[in-house]
Amino acid sequence: KTGAYISAMQRFDKILSYYPHISFRDKALFYKGEAYYKEESFDKASGVFKDFIAQYPGSLLRKEAEEYLAKLK
Repeated sequence: KTGAYISAMQRFDKILSYYPHISFRDKALFYKGEAYYKEESFDKASGVFKDFIAQYPGSLLRKEAEEYLAKLK
């Protein structure tokens, strides 16, 4: 929300590393991809969104992840 995307990415990395069994892991990965996108690290964003879709095909955020990927093509 504040535009501190690098800090957000670091926090998402910590969540994903330290808490592998959390119930909102899909959201953490999605928002990490979104932070990369907004920070204009498009290659990294694409990789994260592809991983997200592969790991969480039933997530409610899948459609948004696909929309981001479509923008990145």
